[in-house]
Amino acid sequence: MRTRCLVLLTLGVCLLCVLGPAARPAHGQAATTGVILGTVTDQTGGVVPDADVTVTEVATGIKHNTKTDAEGRYEILALPSNEAHMNVTLSKQGFETFVSQDVIIDPSSRVRVNAVLRVGAAQTEVTVTAAAVQVNTQSGESSDVVAGEEVATLQLNGRDWRDLSKLSPGVYDENTGMASRGGGLNGGNNVSTNGLDTSQNMYTTDGAYNMNTGSMGNENVLQPIDSISEFKVIKDNYSARYGFAGGAQFMVATKSGTKEFHGNAYDYLRNDAVDARNFFTPTTPTLKQNIFGGSFEVGVVGVKKFRASTASLQR
Repeated sequence: MRTRCLVLLTLGVCLLCVLGPAARPAHGQAATTGVILGTVTDQTGGVVPDADVTVTEVATGIKHNTKTDAEGRYEILALPSNEAHMNVTLSKQGFETFVSQDVIIDPSSRVRVNAVLRVGAAQTEVTVTAAAVQVNTQSGESSDVVAGEEVATLQLNGRDWRDLSKLSPGVYDENTGMASRGGGLNGGNNVSTNGLDTSQNMYTTDGAYNMNTGSMGNENVLQPIDSISEFKVIKDNYSARYGFAGGAQFMVATKSGTKEFHGNAYDYLRNDAVDARNFFTPTTPTLKQNIFGGSFEVGVVGVKKFRASTASLQR
C-alpha cells in the first residue's frame, strides 16, 4: 500500500513538471538526435540558393527553419529522434513548393531530403511521402532500430527492453533462459554483441551517460518501457565520437509528449499461487513478482511545452 502511494505521489510531482520550462535537445547530444540535410536544385540541375527550408515535427507542431546556402545545400541539426515524424517544406519565390511528408528520424541518423523545384506559383505544392525504409548512405555502421510500438507490445520477461535487442543479428543472450535483472550495481545484463563480453556495451539515454560506475558492465537506470519512444543498437564500425566501449552502443530515445494527452496505469502480477505444478515435481517453485506503475504524455501547444513522465516499481 505504501509503495502504491509512492507511485501516485511520483506521478503527481511529474505532472507539476509540465509547468516548468520545456527542454529541447542540445547540439552536444549527438548520439540521440538526428539531422536532416539535402540539396535543392531546379529542373535544369542548377542549385537554388536562399530557398526557405522548414522542418515541422508532426507530433508537436514545432518548426525548425533555415535557408539553403550559395550551393543550394541545407542542414538542420539536433532534431528529436524519438521515432519522430517530420514534414520537410522547401520553397522559393517563382518556384512550386516542395513538401516531403513523414520523414522518420532515428537516433544518430542523418536523413537526406533532396528537392527539385519546378518553376511555377509558390501556392502550388508538390508533395511526396518519404520511404518507410531508408538506406544509410552517410556511414558504414551496422545498426538496428526497435520502435516504441514493438517495445510496448512484444512480450518481455520482467519488462526489460534490452531483451528486444537480441532480435538484432550478432546480439545474443549470454545466459540463455535467464531474464535480465534490472539496472544498477546489483542488476544483471545478459546481452552480448559479436562475441564480446557484456561489459563491453555502452548505454545512453537521450544522449546522457547511463552506465553503472560500480560494475561498468550494466545500465545504471533501467528505463521503463512505457517511456521509450525507440532504441537503437549500433553493433560495429561506428564513429569514434561514441567512444567508451568496444562492443555495442545502446541508445534509448524517450518520449517527449505530444499535442494530445495520453496516459496509462498497469500492474503485472506473477505469483506461484496461480502457477501450474510441473507433473514431475511435488510443489511449484516460489515466485512472487509485482511490477506496477503508470505514465502520461501531455502538451501545451500555445506555449510549446511538452512533457512525458513515467514511474515504474517492482517488488
